[in-house]
Amino acid sequence: MKTTLLKRASMFLALCVLIALGSCQPPEVDKPKKTIDKEQAAKLSGRFVEELTELMEGQQDTARLNQMQKTGFIPRATADFKLASHTYYTVEELEHYFAWVKQEAREKGYKLEGYRFYFGIYPDDEELGEKQNFMTMFISPAGRKGDKQEGAMVNVPFMFSAPENIEEIDSYNYGGNGDPPTNSY
Repeated sequence: MKTTLLKRASMFLALCVLIALGSCQPPEVDKPKKTIDKEQAAKLSGRFVEELTELMEGQQDTARLNQMQKTGFIPRATADFKLASHTYYTVEELEHYFAWVKQEAREKGYKLEGYRFYFGIYPDDEELGEKQNFMTMFISPAGRKGDKQEGAMVNVPFMFSAPENIEEIDSYNYGGNGDPPTNSY
């Protein structure tokens, strides 16, 4: 009798623990302060690609460069922005951003697969203060909408395509502090 009662009590206790654990939701994560929307991300990245392309293509015209050097003129290609070699994020701010992105991806029906790190250049806008024309780097979540394949025997992952940017979730920016660092690794 004691054994049966003890077994039932321990099973009841185990059931209560399982129910309590199964019903726990992760705590809600507040949106980080340093996020940027997809329009801002596109502007930063677009300017970086445009400026870098112009710089690189200007350097590739070696015949013209050689001819100008023979006449004594040495052209110098300079960037219209301040170069940066790296940026810095604290462990706490990255963990906060990653936790928030996981939460948002789950709520919006995405399977988060990773992150992309983009380079960008702030616009030539005096309202940006010290960030005007500075190079930056921002982080953007990547994944796929979590739709299941209808009528398939096996849900086959897209093995040959890279995950897309999840534009419904803001990117993370504003690493470091002050001028962009130009020292190398």
